[in-house]
Amino acid sequence: MASYTCITCRVAFASIEVQRGHYKSDWHRYNLKRKVADMSPITSDEFRQRVLSQQAQIAQSTQSVKSYCQVCNKNFNTENAYANHMQSKKHKAQEAKVTKELEKQKEKRQEKKLEENNEKNICDDYDKKKTKNQSKANVDKNKNAAAAAADNEDDMEVEEVSDEEWEDYEGDAIPVTDCLFCSKSSKTIDENSHHMIVHHSFFLPFIEYLVDLEGLFTYLGEKVGCGFVCLWCNKQGKTFHALDAVQRHMRDKGHCKLQFDGDAAFEFSDFYDYRSSYPDYNHDGEKKYDVDMKEVEDEEIPEDVLQSTADGYQLVLPSGAKIGHRELFRYYKQNVPPTREVAVRNNATINRLNTHYKALGWYGSGGKVGEARLADLRFMQKFKSKPHLTMGMKNNKLKQKHYRPQVVF
Repeated sequence: MASYTCITCRVAFASIEVQRGHYKSDWHRYNLKRKVADMSPITSDEFRQRVLSQQAQIAQSTQSVKSYCQVCNKNFNTENAYANHMQSKKHKAQEAKVTKELEKQKEKRQEKKLEENNEKNICDDYDKKKTKNQSKANVDKNKNAAAAAADNEDDMEVEEVSDEEWEDYEGDAIPVTDCLFCSKSSKTIDENSHHMIVHHSFFLPFIEYLVDLEGLFTYLGEKVGCGFVCLWCNKQGKTFHALDAVQRHMRDKGHCKLQFDGDAAFEFSDFYDYRSSYPDYNHDGEKKYDVDMKEVEDEEIPEDVLQSTADGYQLVLPSGAKIGHRELFRYYKQNVPPTREVAVRNNATINRLNTHYKALGWYGSGGKVGEARLADLRFMQKFKSKPHLTMGMKNNKLKQKHYRPQVVF
């Protein structure tokens, strides 16, 4: 009977060397793990079959199967790597981003297609009306050959036809109670202006000089609604052919404001009154009178009397006064100190005053009085410096009772 056994694997051995080799085998380790898990051991043949099946699965999973992810633009050699990548957060975030971009591009293409269709319809209508008017004009010209002989009359007819065509091409003016930048409609002008200030940050420059708010809103409504013009670009940027397009442009680009720089301010001069900023303006609204209580009539100054400088930033009045441009207001507001002239010393006057003072008994800082004052000042300075010197000597960190001898290196 064999005296060497393995209780875990339930086998017997003929020698101790075979037993020791068994303890080092994978079969024995596998049965030990099963014993810890409260499972029965397996035989050697069953263990060998499990090992072969596991190796076959590993070989099948490691086969080179190339997979490609179009979203992340990556290649994978195994199916496991590709499956793990598809379940990763990075791939899902990239997929959501690409989907969002594709939706935006699709919306842009649809909007562009819609605008092209609108432009095409407008151009077709314009061509139809143009051909119709031309045919009508040719018929009238044939019937009234004698009346159409003059070139001026022909030019007027052509201009009238073009005006009607452009009126049909232009849109409708925006009412004063409707927003200039969206489709919001209010009951009053005040509510409309409040809406544009709060939601679009629209403000009117120099509002303290504005006298015709309704007229200004009417003009801006015709400019945006009929001409499809951006209030800030002012015909210098992109051309629009629909009200929705120009409103969306002003909202997206932040152009919900008036162009009021330079010569652009003259466009709105009919709605402003800057007379209250003039120095000679009568705030009471009464008529001006001269010294003799006679009514002063406002006289018109001829233009040839007024002169402007070469740079165009100053206007010289007949009285010699100069008026500066409002663009240089920041420089006129500066408080520049006046220039000072160096006075020449008058020795004769100074000597005469000194003689007069000495006659009254004043000798200045010289003489016995001056010397006594100087002595007092020196004594006070010496009295103050003595405790300061004492305190400095006590607190001197370099004060030592012994010194290290100098060493020459």
